[in-house]
Amino acid sequence: MDELIDISELSPSDRDAVVDVLCAAFSGYPYMDYVIGAKAAAGSPRYEALLRALLEFYTDIYLAGGWPVVGARAGDSLVAVSLSSPPQATDPPEIERLAFEARAKLGETIYERVESLEGEYDGMEPEAPHLSVGLLGVLPTRHGLGLGRALIEESKRRAAATGCAGVWLTTETPVNVEIYRRMGFEVFVEKSFGELTTWGLACSVIQQPGTRSASR
Repeated sequence: MDELIDISELSPSDRDAVVDVLCAAFSGYPYMDYVIGAKAAAGSPRYEALLRALLEFYTDIYLAGGWPVVGARAGDSLVAVSLSSPPQATDPPEIERLAFEARAKLGETIYERVESLEGEYDGMEPEAPHLSVGLLGVLPTRHGLGLGRALIEESKRRAAATGCAGVWLTTETPVNVEIYRRMGFEVFVEKSFGELTTWGLACSVIQQPGTRSASR
């Protein structure tokens, strides 16, 4: 990266910018296509509206939970983001309101598909406590600059500082599996849901001296 990139935690005031980055990063992504595709063709205005509603829902949950929402900025522009949660995180008090709003925007069929998949994904987590990277998105125009790696390294740092055994995440493309392997991750589970295949990957971290191990 030739330009100066600032990695820092974001706040609720950054919410719309976070969603903008995620929408650009995840348009046409297999998970999103699986959830939304039956209702709208990828790339269509309807698809993009549903994608935004879904990613607003996810972003609002992380912000309401006070979980790490970390961004990479180039100057004043947000160019990459990661949303993570601690081991065994519980839903924030606002979840019922957020779910009601998301169901109204997404429709019953899409919302129930999301809810079903998220339940399956929750059951994939490693046995030892790991920081979970739920979403990591980089603007397509910024691919290949090491921004995703920088955010993963920040997640590893946070995991070590909070007593986690490591970091884990899921991906739905074989290309991403290889990218994460180069960052030190290994596949520990693979599942298929109809036409959607997901891989769970994890990497260990060295806990900082004096840090108490995170409990499950």
